[in-house]
Amino acid sequence: MSIPEIILAIIAIVVGAVIGYVLHKSVYERKLDAAHETAQGILADAKKQAETDN
Repeated sequence: MSIPEIILAIIAIVVGAVIGYVLHKSVYERKLDAAHETAQGILADAKKQAETDN
């Protein structure tokens, strides 16, 4: 391999790693938000049920 090919390979690896990190973070944040919304819904339902049971 020549020097320009090695440099290009290193750049491609770095760009791929950055894109992978950003995509992973985005998916993680969406899942976390969905879990938070689900938890809020469960708490709201529990509070309603607790109020009607009394």
